[in-house]
Amino acid sequence: MDIFVLDVRAQEGEAFLDRCERIFTTEVKAVEREFAQSKRAPVGKLRVGLPSMGSLMMPAIADFMRKYPAIEFDIDFGDLPIDVVGGGYDLVIRWASCTIPG
Repeated sequence: MDIFVLDVRAQEGEAFLDRCERIFTTEVKAVEREFAQSKRAPVGKLRVGLPSMGSLMMPAIADFMRKYPAIEFDIDFGDLPIDVVGGGYDLVIRWASCTIPG
C-alpha cells in the first residue's frame, strides 16, 4: 500500500482540501460507472472511516446513496488511527501531519 505524506499549511490546506474533494468525487463516479455496467443492482454494506472534517464529503456520499439505496453505509468519523483490517473497514481516510526525515 502506498502512503502519501503531505505537510499542509493554512493556504496549502485549502488547496489540499479542494483537491481531496475532487478526488473523492471522481472515485465515487468511477464506482458508479462500474455499477452501471453490472446487470444487477449493487447491495451490501460499506464500512467507511472518515476524518472529523469528513462531513465535507457527505454531498457525494448522499448522492451515491440516492442512486444505490441497497448499499448501506456504516460511517465512523474520527481522527485517531484505527485498525483498518481488524475493524473490517472498506475505506479509511485520515489527515495527519508528519515529519519526513532527511
